[in-house]
Amino acid sequence: MSVFKSAILASMLLAGQANAKSFIVALPANLSPAAQEHVAEFFGQVYMALEPKDSLTVFDASHLRRVATLFMPETIGTGKRDRIKALGPAAGQISEFISGVDAGVKADDINIPAALRDLGSTVLPTMPGGKANVLFIGSLIWENENDGNFNTRNFIPSDGFLMDAGGPFGVVGQEKVLSGALVSFCYTDAVKSFASERFRQKLVSFWGKSVVGRGGKVGAIEAYGSGCAARLASDAVDATPYAINRSEKLFLTSKQWTPVEVK
Repeated sequence: MSVFKSAILASMLLAGQANAKSFIVALPANLSPAAQEHVAEFFGQVYMALEPKDSLTVFDASHLRRVATLFMPETIGTGKRDRIKALGPAAGQISEFISGVDAGVKADDINIPAALRDLGSTVLPTMPGGKANVLFIGSLIWENENDGNFNTRNFIPSDGFLMDAGGPFGVVGQEKVLSGALVSFCYTDAVKSFASERFRQKLVSFWGKSVVGRGGKVGAIEAYGSGCAARLASDAVDATPYAINRSEKLFLTSKQWTPVEVK
């Protein structure tokens, strides 16, 4: 093959890779019954929308591990059976994970700080170009496994926690792990799960800063709905700056809007 023909072939292959997209969906190992139903419908929509050469990875946010990855072939038939065949055995692994219940995991808990860190450092680098659209489905409520009183249902951590290298929320040393990731959340929490709308907004802001502080971009942080499959595929970026106040001290804001010092 001539050098010219080789160059043409190489450029065609690169163009094909450029058109393919990588998707990562992070889920808890224990989905509540209502969330299981939503997530099953979600994947039905996602499977129908995947394009040739796209990849889809499901990440177990509870145990920080990859559940399965499916790769769409270069050509996909137009029939339903063709689509099912193209999904391959990974779709079965994903279905088993969705329907499984790990009683040792709190329902819908997506372990946000640790999952962001681990997904960024272990899964994202395996994606072509280190790029992927990432979607978390589960609760925005984080709870300290050693102290149930320390949770984001009752308290909003200050930005100082994001700068605390030894704490559970710290982004120090992780500033680039999510570079190349567009991260979104479809949260399963009911409105009554939040002390107030203002409290919900502050919590959304904190998690947005957790993404941006690790070098990622935020797509959206919104309640679960029928548009979540489209959100996974979308490249739209939330215009909110999510800027960390790096000089802020360590304190918690209670749901009564009272600052609580942390020593």
